[in-house]
Amino acid sequence: MIKKTPFNYSNDMDRRRQGLDAIVENLLPDVTTDDAGKIAKVGEDGKWTLADGSAQTMTVAITYDSEQDEYSADKTHSEIIAAIAAGVIVMATYNNRTFVYAGKNQPAAFDAVYFSYLQADSDNQFIGKIFEIDEDDRITYSEHDLNNENVLPAVTSSDNGKVLTVINGVWAPHFFNDAALLWESSEVVSGEYVSNSDGHIITDSTGARSPFVEVVQDKVTIFAASEWNNIYNCWYDENNNFISSFSLSRGGTDFGKLEVVNKPSNAKYLCLSNSVATMPNIRAWDGDITT
Repeated sequence: MIKKTPFNYSNDMDRRRQGLDAIVENLLPDVTTDDAGKIAKVGEDGKWTLADGSAQTMTVAITYDSEQDEYSADKTHSEIIAAIAAGVIVMATYNNRTFVYAGKNQPAAFDAVYFSYLQADSDNQFIGKIFEIDEDDRITYSEHDLNNENVLPAVTSSDNGKVLTVINGVWAPHFFNDAALLWESSEVVSGEYVSNSDGHIITDSTGARSPFVEVVQDKVTIFAASEWNNIYNCWYDENNNFISSFSLSRGGTDFGKLEVVNKPSNAKYLCLSNSVATMPNIRAWDGDITT
């Protein structure tokens, strides 16, 4: 059986070829071997044009003088920040290694730029190597142990839901459960506030306070911050004796953020006060610590 070619087959193919040619012509300029290394760039007329690819990158070559015990670079600080501001990809090289641009320490001042290299040894211990070039073209080299628990502690899936907090001077993952509130909104007492000088309850129609609630020493006490700075909050010992007052310092636009206040070692009870309008919105809870 002889298969016949559809009548319009060749015409369709011609149209397809013309369509592809038109797309290529409109999107990409013609190139030859003389254009090796160039890049396609949109020109002022809104069309693709060829540009020198080397103009889009800058490499800062850093060297070390052992006699002077100092580093130097073939690009100045001003040249580097000018390139960054122009959108140029900037990197540095030292000892046959490429250091990527890692940012600047003050966005407005541009007074120092950083280049970093991450190295791992056979034990998967990571070291961050950093060059800093300041506005006086001084170069400083430093190394940072990224396995140091003071940077980030090791975690596993069993730590899901935990947050980082400082315990005994180091970062550690901890978990707190905000479902265990120290008081409910319905328990707020209106018309009273807590004296920050002696812990006594004072009658005042503009104030409101929490009930006296028990806190747990080996848990973190966390507060959803007040709408403005507040100092009328107190700790009490196991015999309900006043120990000291404390303040919630979150205010203004920080309303609703969390704040942790260190309790005295002998604190057993807490009473917190604020305005009638704000007090019902304040939350507090003890969080379980998992070391």
